[in-house]
Amino acid sequence: MGHVEIAWIILFTDCCGFLMSVPILICDDSGFARKQMARSLPESWDAEISFAADDVEAVAAILEGKADILFLDLNMPVMDGYQVLEAVRSQDLPTLVIVVSDRPVGQGRHIPAPTY
Repeated sequence: MGHVEIAWIILFTDCCGFLMSVPILICDDSGFARKQMARSLPESWDAEISFAADDVEAVAAILEGKADILFLDLNMPVMDGYQVLEAVRSQDLPTLVIVVSDRPVGQGRHIPAPTY
């Protein structure tokens, strides 16, 4: 994965305005990319960071409550991020997914929009 640039627009505060600890999961098959992503998070965030190398680990961590936010690589060699997205949708898993990928938009698989 190349250089990651992320615009942080999410503020994590509870109803009283105090910073809350946020469970964040970083899922990528590359240990280097996982570490780089973790280092890119603002130091001011009170985050509990967990890591997953594939979809099985990612889904397990979400079910354990370790992923209010999931940074997800779509391009993994064995089991990819598309499978994680499908599990999040089909099992209605409680996480906000932010896709992190080096593949240009439009060159991956199509992910249909959720129906309500």
